Amino acid sequence: MNGERVVISGMSGLYPRANNIKELSETLYNKKNPITSGSKRWTFNHPEVSRYTGDVPQLGRFDAQFFGVHFRLASNMDFMSRKIMEQTFQAIYDAGLNPEHLSGKKVGVYVGTCFSETEKASFYVATSKTGFGIVGSVQSKGFRDL
Repeated sequence: MNGERVVISGMSGLYPRANNIKELSETLYNKKNPITSGSKRWTFNHPEVSRYTGDVPQLGRFDAQFFGVHFRLASNMDFMSRKIMEQTFQAIYDAGLNPEHLSGKKVGVYVGTCFSETEKASFYVATSKTGFGIVGSVQSKGFRDL
C-alpha cells in the first residue's frame, strides 16, 4: 500500500433485536436467540421460505428532518435506505467525529447491504403514486450526501 494506512475508526450495525453492536454482543454472550417465528411483516406460504426471521428494532421510526429528507420522500423511502442513513451517521459519531467537519474532505464510508423486499414496491408501486420510487430505494445511493 506504499506506506498509506487504512483506519477503521467507527462502526455501527443494526441486528435482530439489537440496536447496536453492544446489544448484539450482549445477546450473543448471554446465549439468547434473536430469531423468532412470529411478527413477520409479510406472509408467505411456501415450503422454501423460512418461518423464522430476525426483526430489526424500530424499523418504522425515522427522523426525516434531522437528515434533511422531505416528508413526502421519507414517507415513501425503503426502510433500508432510512436505516443506512442512520447507521452511517452512527458510525461517524462512533469514530468521535462531527459529520459537519467532514464536508469537503476525502472520507470513505463503506456500507454492506443486500436486496430489500420493498425494492420492487419502490420501483413499481411507489413510482406511479408518488414519483419517488427510484429515489426512495436503497439502490439510489441517496445516503451519499450524509
